[in-house]
Amino acid sequence: MWQYYLILGAGVILFAAALLSLKNTLFFLKNAEKATATVTSLRVFESDGEVFSPLFTFRTRNNIEYTYELPEGTNPSAW
Repeated sequence: MWQYYLILGAGVILFAAALLSLKNTLFFLKNAEKATATVTSLRVFESDGEVFSPLFTFRTRNNIEYTYELPEGTNPSAW
């Protein structure tokens, strides 16, 4: 019978952790800035053939321009 309470306790703890994670995610989505990015170029890597990784450029509300490279690539290019 004690195994039931052990598993129930673990389930309650994991459920509480999931609710906390959901709360943090919803808070982030509510307060995050939205920006539209443009693919400015594609980098080509050799890894079992050609792999394409896009470079995105976007501007914030403060008119600061950022460039971001997606850490994974695809073949064929999805961008």
